[in-house]
Amino acid sequence: MQQPSVQHALGLGTPEPRHRDLITTWVVCFGALVLAFPIYSYLVFSEGMDRALIANALATQVSICYWLGMGAAFLPLPSLKNWSTLRRIHTVALTFMFVSYLTHLSWELGWLLLHEQIAESRNELW
Repeated sequence: MQQPSVQHALGLGTPEPRHRDLITTWVVCFGALVLAFPIYSYLVFSEGMDRALIANALATQVSICYWLGMGAAFLPLPSLKNWSTLRRIHTVALTFMFVSYLTHLSWELGWLLLHEQIAESRNELW
């Protein structure tokens, strides 16, 4: 059962349907991004696989998942069929801001705080 939105409660329109297909697309794309680095790091450092090959695979996966996740609002998903172009652009912008913020907090803050130790340990799993 759907819970009414604030707009519906104020009499401004009907409640929006859940966008399960959009959310699923985001979970698959961004989830693959979150899991990519640890998995590929394990392959290089624990299994001894070639760094160049793994780096190319990681770059390809990150590129596909990042752009597909960012542009998910422009995919022909059934729940988005009534969305305007402006709403799709708005969703892409918010998605970009959220992912960018998470990247700054998780990667760049870690690098800022630990850059000397990271630079000294080139062959360690970071």
